[in-house]
Amino acid sequence: MSSNVKLEVAISAIPMIPITHISRLVWDERLGSKLESLRGNMSRREMCERLETAGFDITIQGLAKIEKGGVDSIDARMIVSILAILGRGLEALYPTVSLDSRLIHQLEPAIV
Repeated sequence: MSSNVKLEVAISAIPMIPITHISRLVWDERLGSKLESLRGNMSRREMCERLETAGFDITIQGLAKIEKGGVDSIDARMIVSILAILGRGLEALYPTVSLDSRLIHQLEPAIV
């Protein structure tokens, strides 16, 4: 899909797909930068070691490439694992919607 295509979807048309049914997520520099920020003081080496314990084989250079937006997509299970290691959920990177009005976050365009 071309990156200059703008998708406009009515909120009623957004599917709720369980993350377990998604293999890869589209990735970009903005998400990578946010992930790097969320990592905070944890070193890339420590993150890679924790990911290895979780069953993922990733190098420090590979993680740096992800954080710098040098990949087009990322394994959905890996990003969920990274966020879990950081004590966060998917909402830390992606806008969420909840039926609880206290938790509703404004959706931002997925593709600009």
